[in-house]
Amino acid sequence: MANLTDLYRETDAVALAQMVRAGDVSAGELAETAIGVIEALNPGLNAVICKLYDVGREMAAQVDRTAPLAGVPYLL
Repeated sequence: MANLTDLYRETDAVALAQMVRAGDVSAGELAETAIGVIEALNPGLNAVICKLYDVGREMAAQVDRTAPLAGVPYLL
């Protein structure tokens, strides 16, 4: 994938889940991309105060690719 960060920023969750389901991108790749975006933007925003990156990585490794929105990272 040429630039996964740009794709991640420009694509909605439904399309990202379809890409995971099709095997075009892995849930782990999306998780790492989301972490990169958080790390780049959060110093100015201070929006993410509890970084559970390891939990996200573990969940990405176990994702059921058939589930709705499977593999799409999100914040709570």
